[in-house]
Amino acid sequence: MTSDLDTQHAKALRSVGDVASFPSYAELARTLVARGALAAIATLTHDGHPYTSPAPISVDDDGLPIICVSELAEHTRNLRRSRFASVLVQPPPVDGADPLSLDRATYVGEFHPFEPSDADVERHLGAHPYAADYVGFADFGWWRFDLQHLRYVGGFGVMGWASSHDVATASADPIIPIAAPLVQLLNADHAADCRTIAR
Repeated sequence: MTSDLDTQHAKALRSVGDVASFPSYAELARTLVARGALAAIATLTHDGHPYTSPAPISVDDDGLPIICVSELAEHTRNLRRSRFASVLVQPPPVDGADPLSLDRATYVGEFHPFEPSDADVERHLGAHPYAADYVGFADFGWWRFDLQHLRYVGGFGVMGWASSHDVATASADPIIPIAAPLVQLLNADHAADCRTIAR
C-alpha cells in the first residue's frame, strides 16, 4: 500500500532510468571518496558525547578512510580513549543545488593507528598536497578506519546500507566524477548527434 509520504518522496525523486542498473551503494561510496575528501569525523568525548571535527582523508586499497592527525587534536585525544567513530563524506556544495539532493556516505566503525605504506602516503599527499607541510612532524600519526557498515545517501529516495565486505570488493566508477562536464560538452557541441543517438 502506498502512503502519502511515499507519494511525496516519489514526486521529489530526480532519478532517471532503470534504478536496478545503478551502481551499488558500495560502488557509489567508493566513487565518492576515491580522490580523497575533507570529511567530518565524529569521535566520543570523555563523557560519551559525539564530537565532530573536519579532517582530510584519503582511502586505502580497500576504500577505507585514512587520516594523518596531530596528537594535539581533540579528535585524536578522543580516539586514544575510544576507537569508536563515524566519518561523513560529501562532495563540495553546488551553486543553486539543494545540499540534501547531493550524495554522501557515512562510515561507521573504529579508527586504529597504523603504519602507512609509501603508496598510502603518496595517495594521501596526492589528495591533500598541503599535508606535506606536517605529515613528517613528530606529533602527527596515521590512523586507518575499520569499517563496520556504511550508509550511502544519493539524494531523495536513494539510500541504503553496505557492509565492509561490499565496500572492500567494490570498485570506484571512473565515469561518474567526470560525467557532468562531458554531458555539458555533448549538449553544447553535439546536440544533433545526441538526438540521432536517442532516435
